[in-house]
Amino acid sequence: GLSKEEETGLEKITDSAALVAASGKDAVVALAGRGVGPRAAARILRRPSRGDEFLKDILREEQLYSRNKRFWR
Repeated sequence: GLSKEEETGLEKITDSAALVAASGKDAVVALAGRGVGPRAAARILRRPSRGDEFLKDILREEQLYSRNKRFWR
């Protein structure tokens, strides 16, 4: 079997793939954000924003990641 760390990584990859399959290019753009994983990308994609607002939503998630990343280690 897989280690806990490997299972977590596989789950993240599977979630990312499902998001891309469902939302296409928008999901790829959201996932490209620094610190934006599948859960945050799904949150962004659920919002009815497009264009500049979509990019601002990604930026907000990146900022949230930057503020909180030190507490996750």
